[in-house]
Amino acid sequence: PLLVIVATAGLIFWTAWPTLRPVKQVHVTQAVFDRNAPTAVHPVAQQSSDRDAKAGFDRHRGGRTSGQIVQAPGWLEAEPFYVAATALADGVIQSVDVLEGDRVEKGQVVAKLVAEDSQLRLRQAEAAIATANSELASAKARLTEARQNWDEPVALEKAVETGEAMVAEARAELEQLPALIQEAQAERERFDEQRDRIKQSYDAQAASETELIIARQQAASALARVKSLEAREPLLKAKLTRFEAELRAARRDLELRIADRRALDEAKANLKQAEARVERAQADRDVAALELERMTIRSPIDGVVQQRIKVPGDKVMLGADDRMSAHIVHLYDPERLQVRVDVPLADASNIFAGQACEVVVEILSDQTFRGEVLRITHLADLQKNTLEVKVKVIDPSPLLRPDMLTRVKF
Repeated sequence: PLLVIVATAGLIFWTAWPTLRPVKQVHVTQAVFDRNAPTAVHPVAQQSSDRDAKAGFDRHRGGRTSGQIVQAPGWLEAEPFYVAATALADGVIQSVDVLEGDRVEKGQVVAKLVAEDSQLRLRQAEAAIATANSELASAKARLTEARQNWDEPVALEKAVETGEAMVAEARAELEQLPALIQEAQAERERFDEQRDRIKQSYDAQAASETELIIARQQAASALARVKSLEAREPLLKAKLTRFEAELRAARRDLELRIADRRALDEAKANLKQAEARVERAQADRDVAALELERMTIRSPIDGVVQQRIKVPGDKVMLGADDRMSAHIVHLYDPERLQVRVDVPLADASNIFAGQACEVVVEILSDQTFRGEVLRITHLADLQKNTLEVKVKVIDPSPLLRPDMLTRVKF
């Protein structure tokens, strides 16, 4: 029991000691670093600085000469950015022919979309072109006919000539009518005299009753013919008036040629419409052919596949909210790399475009690459209190990859 009591008391004292022990007094003071103080410099950088100083490399910026060494972290990325092999039409991916790290050439096939729908649309467009061409041929034929009718108005000239002939015929009949009436009147008088003689002979019983009847009928027929000819005069005058009116109308039609002009204008308009339909059908065919061609996605540059975005069966949509919804792979040129460096704002005034620098990559920490400041962005990072600087890597190693961590010494 005594041992248990001692062990329990020791355990309680040991666990309570952090609370029971005296508090250590600590005085906190803000540390201020003098950026103008001498800094330990890598021997290679020191030699480079000595050479630059001898060559008068110091650049005047903001009224002072920058001789301070600035170091900042960053990571590699493509210069100036990666290039996306993008699908230019909506569809479903049938195959992806490249993987990450594969080297591709400009124009090389990197992926294919399902193309059956595009092939059918192309066939429909070609059929529409054939239909439009046939309509165009018909419109040309109608225009040729309308132009021939306009250049040689045979029908109108025939109508005029026919009207002139009919007017001449009616006038001739009207001019001939008095002679016909006179001839019929003379024949009537002759039949009347013959009837009277036979009547006298019949009264003297020298002629038969049949002869008298025949003579009377002939006299009556001659009288009727005279009256008929006399009645034809107003009919012939009316006929002549109608023919003259038709002749004037035919001559006016030949002069104005309203129907031919309308037919020619309509033929021209129909030809333009047919040509427009052909052009539209050809444009639809070109659109369908372009869509079918775009079912094959090709590399826009010579480079290396940095990232594969899609796999077979994925759907690509140009109008989607996702900006990479149509991206198939991301490519970059391994000969063109840059470093995105986050330079502290306190050191940003010592950085300028064209400034020489050294780049050290974590994977090749024993190797230093030459660099050059490409540009300085105009938007600082408020949270990190840094300014983004782009540094070109001169003669990069084939082992370097985008997103590798780096350190840059300016």
